Amino acid sequence: RGVLGTPGAGLRRPRGAGVREGRRLPDTAARAFGLRALAMHDLNQSKSALTTLEAVCTRAVGEDMSVLSSLLATFVAQLRLLRGDVDGCHQMIAFARLEESLADLADDKSRMWIEREAVTGLFAGLWLREGKPAEALALATQTSDAAVAAGRRLTAARGLLLVARSQQGLGCDQAARAAIQLAVDLTLGTGAIRPFLECGRDLHAHLRDIG
Repeated sequence: RGVLGTPGAGLRRPRGAGVREGRRLPDTAARAFGLRALAMHDLNQSKSALTTLEAVCTRAVGEDMSVLSSLLATFVAQLRLLRGDVDGCHQMIAFARLEESLADLADDKSRMWIEREAVTGLFAGLWLREGKPAEALALATQTSDAAVAAGRRLTAARGLLLVARSQQGLGCDQAARAAIQLAVDLTLGTGAIRPFLECGRDLHAHLRDIG
């Protein structure tokens, strides 16, 4: 059965002592699956990528791999959004209770950066798609500020590029350019390219100007 084939099911997020120590491997595995699927989308293989990712997510749910399946579900929702399936994106958000992950971002300082980045990208992207740039701006700013403070330069850069898209959606092109410039400055010397390839065509003109 597909990942939405279990009505009323939800992914449980483990809490308490001893949970965080064992999270790194599942999170890393989930991120690898998710990034591979997004790369396949870039190669016009998004249908195959989505099918594969949903199958992995279903297996993770069946084996009660709560952290792994929560992060995978975030990537499934993001891939559906990229394919233009907004309703399917909302279905996955509801199924996996991803709004709980969103609500926890500001309060749970121990959250893995992989998860923070994925949840921010999903919800900010969804809100921009739905014409809610102010909401997207608030979330992207929260994540980018926290990442800058923690020295997480790539996460900060991705957040700032979402800030730029949000500012552009609000008609604030100068603020958008400033956010892009800061993202460029943060990634100097890292060799990072992917955040700028993924930021959306709307920002590419600004990137060319800055470059």
